Amino acid sequence: RIKQAILETMHPDILPLMPTLEEFTNLIELDRQLHELNGFVVFLQTSSLDLSCARKVFDEILSIPPYRDNATFIQYLSSDAAIISNSSFDNAVVKILDLNENLLSESEKTAVTKFLLDNNINDLVDSDDEIELTHVEKLKRRLKKPRLE
Repeated sequence: RIKQAILETMHPDILPLMPTLEEFTNLIELDRQLHELNGFVVFLQTSSLDLSCARKVFDEILSIPPYRDNATFIQYLSSDAAIISNSSFDNAVVKILDLNENLLSESEKTAVTKFLLDNNINDLVDSDDEIELTHVEKLKRRLKKPRLE
């Protein structure tokens, strides 16, 4: 009776635009997936996110069944995605941030070698007394220091 009432009150031009039950079910699932992805997108917009954390978010997305077999997701979110201009550098930075320097491949070592600092520079940077830091730099340092509990 409800279906009949809807059909009687609906303009005839609208009926062909109404989704079938199967289409409606697919739309509900798509809405659920988009809501789930939006949670990841919001998380990726946090200011404290580093490359290692972003890589873990992408890996998590690719571990979820609807996305792990999706060529578009793999094309853009995998660690060897074509949009990454230097995957050796990208992977090296992630390993360094995760304190896994011992796992660096030769190509990853080569990619980050030019960014190595000698010990004298490290000593200078680690000493707050020897250089004047801005308030933002001081805050960034405090946020990076491990907390003892």
